[in-house]
Amino acid sequence: MKFVKNRAKEVNVGIYGIVRDGKQQLDVVWLDERDKVYQEKQLLPAAYSQYEMINLIHKSLGYERLNAKFISVIPPHHIWSRSLFLPTILTHQECEQQCAYTLQNELPVPLDSVFYDYSATEVAEGTYLKIYAVMQKVAQEQVAGCAPYHINILDNAALAVKRAFNFIMPEDFPEDTLFLYRDESISLAIQTKTEIEQRILQLNQTGLSDLYTVFCRRYNEQPAHCYAYSNIERRDSPHWRLVETPYPFMALGAALWSAEERKKRKAKKRRSLFIEMKNWINLLPWRQQLIAQKNRKFIYKISLFFTALLILGMGISLFHGNLTRQLSEKQQQFYRQQDEFAKLTRQVSQLRRSYEQTEEQNLISSDSVSLFLSWLARLPLNEGELTEFLLQQNSIHLHGYAENQQEFDSIHQYIVQTEWIYESKLTHFSTSAKGLLAFSFAIEWGRNGKASMD
Repeated sequence: MKFVKNRAKEVNVGIYGIVRDGKQQLDVVWLDERDKVYQEKQLLPAAYSQYEMINLIHKSLGYERLNAKFISVIPPHHIWSRSLFLPTILTHQECEQQCAYTLQNELPVPLDSVFYDYSATEVAEGTYLKIYAVMQKVAQEQVAGCAPYHINILDNAALAVKRAFNFIMPEDFPEDTLFLYRDESISLAIQTKTEIEQRILQLNQTGLSDLYTVFCRRYNEQPAHCYAYSNIERRDSPHWRLVETPYPFMALGAALWSAEERKKRKAKKRRSLFIEMKNWINLLPWRQQLIAQKNRKFIYKISLFFTALLILGMGISLFHGNLTRQLSEKQQQFYRQQDEFAKLTRQVSQLRRSYEQTEEQNLISSDSVSLFLSWLARLPLNEGELTEFLLQQNSIHLHGYAENQQEFDSIHQYIVQTEWIYESKLTHFSTSAKGLLAFSFAIEWGRNGKASMD
């Protein structure tokens, strides 16, 4: 049976904080695996706690386990950026080193006072590296505007707008297409000229017409294709095509963070060199969090290793103790068996000597044997029968039965009158069901061996 680890589903939750009618409001958007959009818009900060929002997302998606990442955006005019073209394919470590070197040499502030990140794109001649940096204080203020939610990722608002357009209108846009965006807070114009060249214009509370005019004047051109979205203006124009959607636009773009890269990885459209490229940014201190996470994993593995080592040591110690105890018990058992064997050897020797002495003592002369046989032949048994005769050194045991009392009396009288018998004892007497008289006599013969028979 194959067991599959039940991993938590990662869910991007787009959060956009904005002031509407003098009130701080939050737009929240998240998507399921089939890109179905869920939303909670124009929420007051006290509407849901982060725990309650996660429960709401959990119920809407029906996942058994989920890992929610809360993503917000920061306007591009707060972001310092620098584009670099490098003639080689860079690894992540090389990109990090290039970012640190560039920021230390070009920023007028210390490196530890900013949050930074980069995106890397593989091009035919090498790597296009785009570096982004934001002051820590500015980023923290932007994140505080999304309270009570803890923001994990801070993205560039211009990138979020571009992702939202691509999601709502899933078509291939020409490279020089101009995208216009306006809400109660900011107005953005975004144009991608080539794979590595992007134009971004930000104005505060400017209408779409003025935004379009300023953009054309600044770059001295009029784009052939233009799309616009605004939750304030609903007017079409001959210069752009108005896009409408029921979803909070900026929060939707934030929720789509890294979505294109995940789809490309799933589809495996490109080789490992692309997978090594990084096309998303996070202007929060994710490096420190990643290092802390790795440190926690390292400490956890070290703890597991030492715990396993301790358990192994205790097991070995216990096994050694059991083995030593068993060995001691076996030795004691061996010593006891040796003692018992020695005792048995002595007993056998004693029995052997006793048997030899008994053999010597039980020797009876042939004359005595003839006398006993002659005595037995004269035993007055007519109808009865002698069943057992046992001759020992100084004693005789007789066992038999008589037909009647008279015959028994004759036998008893015969034994008593024998000269060399000095003592006789009736040890058993009984009458059987057939009327036979069973008897047993213990007879002592002679004194000091055969002296009485002479």
